[in-house]
Amino acid sequence: MGMMARTMSSAAGSPASSTATGRSLERLGDGDLLRGYLDPGPGREEAFAELVRRHGALVHGACRRRVRDAAQAEDAAQAVFVLLARKAGSLAARASLAGWLYQASEWVTRTMQRDARIRRRHERAAASREASPAEEAGGLREVLDEALGALKPRDREALVLHYLEGLPQQQAAARLGLRHDAYRQRLGRALERMKTHLAASGRVYAGSALGAALLEVARADGRRGYGPRGPRPRR
Repeated sequence: MGMMARTMSSAAGSPASSTATGRSLERLGDGDLLRGYLDPGPGREEAFAELVRRHGALVHGACRRRVRDAAQAEDAAQAVFVLLARKAGSLAARASLAGWLYQASEWVTRTMQRDARIRRRHERAAASREASPAEEAGGLREVLDEALGALKPRDREALVLHYLEGLPQQQAAARLGLRHDAYRQRLGRALERMKTHLAASGRVYAGSALGAALLEVARADGRRGYGPRGPRPRR
């Protein structure tokens, strides 16, 4: 990589030099230059510098059209020539490298853009994992609020009284004019219907997890009479 950096930084001003055959570098084909680069002799850097000088504008222009940021385009162009150096052995038989370099520019910039998208997704995921308890409770509240709003009024009332307003089951049953066992059955059915609604949107709550989630939201909300139509005055 040190040799590559020196070659690319000096390519624009590299003087013409001779190969062992005595022909000038400018008169050599791309394949000849690659074979000169593969030769461990003293002229290998000059051979590659001639390829960079010859095709640098093509590569940089192709990268610049796909990557709007100038610094990123420069990084992409350098990556293309690094790739060329790595694949020199398999490309040395080509008379011209222009088509391959153009295609490689597209591949490199597409890979860079994909990697950037993946990195941004990971950063967003990390940020969401680092959300404060208040932010997490707020997001959970919105999800549960939507599911509560989709229930029938009597099912919603049964859940809100016990889980969100904090009434014991017997007091909630008395508030609704129900026997305790009847209220308990209604509460169970309401939880199952709410689980079904949440599962349809990809959120699965097993066992008593949904009840625990409702209690957690109520604790975060300070049991202020939370419900799907906003805070309600206590009776």
